[in-house]
Amino acid sequence: MTLGKIVEEYLQDHNTSQRSFAKRCGMSSGYISMIVNGINPRSNTPIIPTLKSLNSIAAGMNITLDELLSRMDDAAIELNFGHSKSAERATEFTRLFSRLTDEQQMMIIASIKGILTNDKYALSQTFCRDPACRRHSFAHFLWPYTKGKNKR
Repeated sequence: MTLGKIVEEYLQDHNTSQRSFAKRCGMSSGYISMIVNGINPRSNTPIIPTLKSLNSIAAGMNITLDELLSRMDDAAIELNFGHSKSAERATEFTRLFSRLTDEQQMMIIASIKGILTNDKYALSQTFCRDPACRRHSFAHFLWPYTKGKNKR
């Protein structure tokens, strides 16, 4: 069943208007109308809801996102990270992170945790694998992996 049919059926079963349902979901009634019709009238293109929108619709129906997705046929969903730069960064980070060894991934995770907690000791212990080394810096940690690569 399409998302539009699911919402339309919910509205009929609960004798609810699109406007009141939209208010319950925290969305505009115009967007709910587009969901029900399955098309954006301005561009004449199919509506592809974001995961956030689906979650809001599920909450408005008092069901879980998982329940809503299980009722839906295979449908396109926009996995939107918000601002396009953030999406690009997340994609790039995921691509690069997947190329690292388990040890390197653990170092990056520990580094991020250290940055978020402002724990300088955790950061210094993370960056250098040589305990005798006194040059604890991220650049020093990366140096063996960037030798011969573009230098600024």
